[in-house]
Amino acid sequence: MRKLSESKRTQQEIIVTVLLVLIAIAAVALVATFVLKNVKQSSQGAQQRQECLKLDFEVTKANGGDMTVTIKRGGSSAIALNETKVYVDGSLVSTINPAPTPGDTKVITLTTALAKGQNVEVAGVLADGYVCQPSTEEAAA
Repeated sequence: MRKLSESKRTQQEIIVTVLLVLIAIAAVALVATFVLKNVKQSSQGAQQRQECLKLDFEVTKANGGDMTVTIKRGGSSAIALNETKVYVDGSLVSTINPAPTPGDTKVITLTTALAKGQNVEVAGVLADGYVCQPSTEEAAA
């Protein structure tokens, strides 16, 4: 009878050990999935920011009198853009589609006049929808 109880105890210990190992494997798999997902997102965001640095948008003229903003896309980077967004003091005022190609100059007519000191910003939108950090110019009177 003593051998039977020792046999059951040994079986229970083996089962508990196997269950603990399976739980540990599942935990490692969950953590690995989470970490790999975050690493992939971080590397994709870094690649987008690097592409944005190559766009080289410039507000060449922001004139409140004739209600126009002139932007130029410099550089030689052939990064594809979905569109270009123009902001005045953080508010979207125009979307240019198709976006300017390198070397292009675009004149945008605004629906409201610019006041001296207002900030005009231009941001490219990459093909995947990521909006780049805008370049800024202060409006002249």
